[in-house]
Amino acid sequence: MHRQKISKIVITGGPCAGKTTTLAYLTRRLSDFGFKVILVNEMATDLINAGIGPKELGPDFQHLVLKGSIEREDLLYNGALAMPEQRVVMLCDRGLMDGRAYIAGAEFVKILRRFKLTEVTARDERYEGVVHLVTAADGAKKFYTLANNTARSETPDQARRLDTATMNAWNGHPHLRIIDNSTDFEKKKQRTLEAVCHILGVPQPIEIENKYLVRVPDLGSLPVHCQAIDIHQIYLRNGGRIRERGQNGSFTYFWTMKKKIGPKSRIEVERIITAQQFSALFREQRSEDHVPVRKNRICFVWKNQYFELDIFQRPHRPNIIPSGEKKLSLLEIELTEEQDRVSLPPFIDIVEDVTMDKRYRNSAIARI
Repeated sequence: MHRQKISKIVITGGPCAGKTTTLAYLTRRLSDFGFKVILVNEMATDLINAGIGPKELGPDFQHLVLKGSIEREDLLYNGALAMPEQRVVMLCDRGLMDGRAYIAGAEFVKILRRFKLTEVTARDERYEGVVHLVTAADGAKKFYTLANNTARSETPDQARRLDTATMNAWNGHPHLRIIDNSTDFEKKKQRTLEAVCHILGVPQPIEIENKYLVRVPDLGSLPVHCQAIDIHQIYLRNGGRIRERGQNGSFTYFWTMKKKIGPKSRIEVERIITAQQFSALFREQRSEDHVPVRKNRICFVWKNQYFELDIFQRPHRPNIIPSGEKKLSLLEIELTEEQDRVSLPPFIDIVEDVTMDKRYRNSAIARI
């Protein structure tokens, strides 16, 4: 029997590097590429939030972290093996070598030996790639905050030292990528996606986006491999939105908020939430000025360009639908940096370019 490929990638970095939002972003975007994404939560944070921390246990805390991380990763890996999907990626919120940044090297090596591991096997053999997000304290200090992580208490100077120590712990991995703060956070997320895509060997999208009004094609006759995603999107009273997203009865839930960080600048903060949180937000905070959006998203690659074809089921907007069509259908593309023009798929009937037409924004389509 052919076993599916399971890729395991570590997303690590210093305090306040943007890991949580970036992991949510990666989960959503890699799903578009046809991957089943399994998120491996950080063991150290879970232990600290449960009341078990390094102050109480000393070096034994890292033993507990390593033991729990190994068991969690192996459990989820074995679960992934039983899944029918052929492409699975495990995104690990930190990996085994992160502990090396918090205790002396000799002590860490002793802990590894208890699990019959060496620094080489713990670093190089377990993970296909490692992406290190540099702390905001280095290069984006005005955005440095610990408000979103109660398990953290580092000053900016401590954050920079931990960032360097964490980077050094993974130094030597054959596929280590460093994502610094030379760009804004939106671009930082996209550069992280590009790095992960490079490790996985899939096309790398960036922020340049074009949108086209199209006629709904015969999906059964499309000459490319497609992934069909079901999306249920709700706008909230505070300006945020929640989204139920998945396929084949399996869904992931996201909360998204755009935050203003300057006169002309905004960033998009995204979190993975539970189905119960999604339902509660829907009941309690749903915007009265918007209706829920339901659409089928068909994701495919054409000539090394990544396309998303959204076919709207609700709401029905006859005033912006082409003559003769029953449903609104929009084709979007995010270009790669190497491309200077769009190579549109000939099997899609393009009506017009609506990139700059505000009527075709999702928020406008949902507005009552």
